[in-house]
Amino acid sequence: MKKTGLIFAIMSFIFLSAASVNADIVSYWSGYTQSVQTKVMSNFLPPKTKEPLAATVSLNINKDGSVESQKIVESSGNPAFDAAAMKAVEKSIPFEAFPSEIIDSHYNMLLKLESVQ
Repeated sequence: MKKTGLIFAIMSFIFLSAASVNADIVSYWSGYTQSVQTKVMSNFLPPKTKEPLAATVSLNINKDGSVESQKIVESSGNPAFDAAAMKAVEKSIPFEAFPSEIIDSHYNMLLKLESVQ
């Protein structure tokens, strides 16, 4: 009986610890995504247009904050707008490096840039 209780307690501790670590990682990536978005938006100077536009950029960010690749995966249909989106990303590099606790070597994200009317 005591062994069963002890094993259950150890398993519960391991599960709760893993859940806590997973929640911390999810929280970290959520904050990281927001910081990338904020930095890129601060450098985004879209051309004036009559209609609202949006472009989606795919980013592959390395652990040191450099960018391995970036590309438009959903065009706005306006070449000048898409070019402004890419220029905003380029001006924002490098991004914040990952802390040593994060074992991932890179982070892939989609960033949607929209015109404000």
